[in-house]
Amino acid sequence: SKIIGYLSEWVIGYGEKPYNALFSMALIIIFFSCIYMFTGFIPEIGNDEIKYNIKQIFNTPCIPLLSDFFQSLYYSFFTMITVGQGNASPFSPGSQIAMSIELLLGAIMMTLFTSTLFRKYTKWYNFDILYSICTQTT
Repeated sequence: SKIIGYLSEWVIGYGEKPYNALFSMALIIIFFSCIYMFTGFIPEIGNDEIKYNIKQIFNTPCIPLLSDFFQSLYYSFFTMITVGQGNASPFSPGSQIAMSIELLLGAIMMTLFTSTLFRKYTKWYNFDILYSICTQTT
C-alpha cells in the first residue's frame, strides 16, 4: 500500500501534477530505448538490425552509436505514444516482449496524463466559476 502511494505521488502527484506523468513517460522511453539497443530491432524495412552487446557498446565509434541510440529512442517514443511504429519492427522475442510492455505502459501513462490534466484544469475552472458567483453583487 505504501509502495502504491509513493508511486502515485511520484508519477502523477496524486492526480495534481500532469507534468510528472510526462516526465515519467520520458524516463520510460529512455529506459526502453536502451533495452531495444540490446534486444534488437529493425528501424526501417530493408535496413540492418540494430543490436548491441556490452563489448560492442565500448568498441563502437561514438557517431554510429549515437545514431543507433537515436533510432531506438525514436522507435521507443512511437511505441509508447502510438500503437504502431511505422516501418520499425522488433527483431527478437526479447524486443517483442519489451514492446508489449511498453505499449501497455504507454496506454496507462497517456490515460494518467490526460486524467491529471483534466482534473487540474477543471478544478481551476470550477474555482473561477465559484469565485465569480460568490463575488457578484446584486
